Amino acid sequence: MTAPSGLKSLVMAQADFRANDRDGNGVRDYWRADVSGLYTVKTGGVGIPNKLIDLSLAAADAQPVSAVAEYANPGPKNSCWFRAIPHEGETTPDPDRFAFCAYPAIRRKDYVWTYIVDETNTLYRKKLPWPHITPCFPSDPVADGWELNP
Repeated sequence: MTAPSGLKSLVMAQADFRANDRDGNGVRDYWRADVSGLYTVKTGGVGIPNKLIDLSLAAADAQPVSAVAEYANPGPKNSCWFRAIPHEGETTPDPDRFAFCAYPAIRRKDYVWTYIVDETNTLYRKKLPWPHITPCFPSDPVADGWELNP
């Protein structure tokens, strides 16, 4: 699984999470806390995890909040880390939005592709110095130097 395909898996999981109220909170919202929660979250906080993404992708969460270590040893997936990020200017998570980034776990060059995606399912990439963790999804990715992933 490449970084782009991992991000696409996260987008599909978010669609399922929202459509089926996977956390059982009675609100059609997206999961915003982290990547691994799309595997570990339990409907209503009880029962078995929803497992909306592969366990290996959940374990590649660079900043997990959920208890993914109960299920797998954390580590990159295909040499990439994945992370939930806020939208630019967001001070509290908007339940109608989400964003993720993916970046290499291992330095191969001075500049490496970093990828971002949000609820619009538009995947962008940008060469950034390694290691670079994108702090937020820009309000205008193209103006910020991001290009559509081919």
